[in-house]
Amino acid sequence: MTPAATLLVTAAEDLVDEVSSLASASGVAVAVAPSAAAARAQWCGAPLVLLGEDAVEDPVPSRRAGVLVLTSEGPGGEELWRAAVAAGAEQVLCLPDDRTELLRRLGGVAEAAGGGGGPCVAVMGTRGGVGGSTLAAALAWRCARSLGRGAASLLVDTDLLGGGADLLLGAEEAPGLRWGDLARARGSVRGQVLAQSLPRRGALAVLSGGGPTPEEPLRGDVVEAVLRAARPHHAAVVVDAARRDDEVTGAALAASDLLLLLVAPDVGSVLAGRRVLEAVAPRVADVRLVLRTGSRGSAGGTGGLPVAAVVDALGAPLAATLAHDRGLAATLARGEPPGSARRGALARACEALEHLVTPPVAGP
Repeated sequence: MTPAATLLVTAAEDLVDEVSSLASASGVAVAVAPSAAAARAQWCGAPLVLLGEDAVEDPVPSRRAGVLVLTSEGPGGEELWRAAVAAGAEQVLCLPDDRTELLRRLGGVAEAAGGGGGPCVAVMGTRGGVGGSTLAAALAWRCARSLGRGAASLLVDTDLLGGGADLLLGAEEAPGLRWGDLARARGSVRGQVLAQSLPRRGALAVLSGGGPTPEEPLRGDVVEAVLRAARPHHAAVVVDAARRDDEVTGAALAASDLLLLLVAPDVGSVLAGRRVLEAVAPRVADVRLVLRTGSRGSAGGTGGLPVAAVVDALGAPLAATLAHDRGLAATLARGEPPGSARRGALARACEALEHLVTPPVAGP
């Protein structure tokens, strides 16, 4: 067995098929044994044990944590629950109604096993109009193009009140799930299912708030579950984080390894940056600055504050500078994603930041 293998104890073929399908979507291997006696060698080493209803009354090799009982015959009566307690089970799950909970537990196995994937980097502007969404989209696009293997990168837009990252990428007509489809989820979307269900523009997958307004507000636990599911199946994840101190932004930042804070060289933007840093400091371990430079990136059409003064005031390291990109408007007018131009200020900024997002390439 591999370290991430889940042990399924049952002789019911329909249950084997159901669990195998859900485990595959979660990126988890499954070892199947027809009875508890046949599973003795694997019992203690499996991170999760699933006992089919047909095997729940078998004497278990030993008491252990992480045992669930699965049934497809309704919630089960008193006898099933007594047998589950005797087996040391934590829960009794009735499929298909409890697929959400089973997917959550399988996702936990994949996460604990270090399911792979690259860094998750959040991008946030200190004020509206500074260009945070554009930078996030450009960085994700560049990473997808550089990695060049299917939907290797993912752009996640957490601002449901915005225009939508899919629109910014020119993918607003692409089929796939948006946040409106996931707002009611309880951690049920996992791994490959998520990766295969999102809209794409070339090699970049995107999850945004485009389309109809969700009937229910987006919750922080949904954002957390989606990002946890996405990382093992994408080599790079970039989050366009909304500039709000709420549970959605908090969950996005808590799931991120790094926050790139885009700040303009003016007093108002720097003061806003301080407030952002005070709010997010407990949520993300690493914060770095991206500084707008040039006449369009500063207040009043002036050169703005010196770079050193901005860095000193915010107390975070400088990762890159971003000047006004004269060719960006023409790029967007052609329906091309930001970052698709190989030259210009945006391309130079993404080149400086790319190593923070894409995983290192292993040597021979």
